[in-house]
Amino acid sequence: MQALHLIPYVETRFGQTRIRDGQVVEKGVDIMLATDLLYYAWQDYYDMAVLVSGDGDFAYAIQTLKNLGKYVQVVTFESNQSPDLWEKADLRTLLTPDLLAQENLWVNKEPARKRRRRTTNGTTRRTPRKSTTTATASSNGRAAEAVGAE
Repeated sequence: MQALHLIPYVETRFGQTRIRDGQVVEKGVDIMLATDLLYYAWQDYYDMAVLVSGDGDFAYAIQTLKNLGKYVQVVTFESNQSPDLWEKADLRTLLTPDLLAQENLWVNKEPARKRRRRTTNGTTRRTPRKSTTTATASSNGRAAEAVGAE
């Protein structure tokens, strides 16, 4: 992500995370992203938006961008692909393990680490992670934003 900061006229924003019931959850990312997409479109700061998310909640915002004359590309993982969002996009990119491996992105090159797994009585025990040589990435709907100015 540090490389994005070096690209002229590209701005990145990330939401906040919280821990709820032992899980990391993002707060406010969807609203922040939709607001920025619409605000910058109204300001005519870009011609094309690239949304890296499969969350169908963005479908209405994407339609509004298109109504404003903007082009929209949706980039998503197959496991998190909303048919509504996919249908609204002008361009679509499906992130598959083969594509990520081909582009040398998110390829797990480190040895498998051990993690703690909850047992039925609420305690934890260490179990090895499944080792994989295919591309791995989060498919929980996490969104990142890059907005380019003309």
